[in-house]
Amino acid sequence: MVSSTLALVHSPLVGPSSWRPFTNVACARGFDVIRPDLTGVVDAERPQWRYIVDTAVDSTSDRKELVVVGHSGAGAFLPAIPVPDDWSSGPCAYLQLSRTYDEESRMANELGWPTSVLDGSHLSIFTDPSAVLAAVEDLVNRVDSTTSPGVD
Repeated sequence: MVSSTLALVHSPLVGPSSWRPFTNVACARGFDVIRPDLTGVVDAERPQWRYIVDTAVDSTSDRKELVVVGHSGAGAFLPAIPVPDDWSSGPCAYLQLSRTYDEESRMANELGWPTSVLDGSHLSIFTDPSAVLAAVEDLVNRVDSTTSPGVD
């Protein structure tokens, strides 16, 4: 996974700096990181969700190996972000940071996505970014092992 770029999508209610502690840890581990700035959504024309999707796509369109990671309110927009034509439909996984998201985790599990629960809080990207990165890496490795040809 180290060759992958992490696209860290923040909630429209906060800025890309909300990912700073996680970004510091990820960059120290050798990851390339993109943090699209979605703060212009406040002044964007309606429908405002289109601005979020367009900004995220524009910031990631030149990347081949991309892991999109959303936090909080960003999660609602991730399914709307179209992938480039040369990508497969893309595997998905779900990392649950707190028990508040039990239902979402259950739904992801029912869809057949690899899921993981981090015994933390909604703010773990700030308070324990190393543990969140380790959990993201684990999920990506689990997804890779189920989608790679020749893997049992």
